[in-house]
Amino acid sequence: MNLLYKQNQHLPTVMTASKQQTIIDTAHRLFREHGFPAVSVGGICAEAAVSRVTFYKYYSGKNALLQEIVTEQKNCVRAEFENLLARQCSLREAAEAVFALQKQSFEELYSAAFLRDIEKNTDLELERFFHELNEEKYVFMRG
Repeated sequence: MNLLYKQNQHLPTVMTASKQQTIIDTAHRLFREHGFPAVSVGGICAEAAVSRVTFYKYYSGKNALLQEIVTEQKNCVRAEFENLLARQCSLREAAEAVFALQKQSFEELYSAAFLRDIEKNTDLELERFFHELNEEKYVFMRG
């Protein structure tokens, strides 16, 4: 019986992690489809079939969730760039890879609605986040 108890101890962690991923995936899709301001925490919770309590267990609010999604996207693109640099490929290969990464980013997150919202953003917390993200990007690209 003790073994069964130990095995079942891990189930809530797996279920919890999948709920968090469901929140991320749902928000990602909704932000891309409708833009950031048009999506509410309640809308994310309804679409993800999770409670607000579950949402706030992981995120302090919609801004924190957006920042995590954008940061993850940035980290994936950066890893691809670093792999590209490590391969020391031809200029043509590099250009094709960069365009493919850009296309993927637009398909996965940076829709017209999402970019419009970032451009019109008046939230100081998000403005600071995107400013720091841009600064980090420029430092990385210069390096």
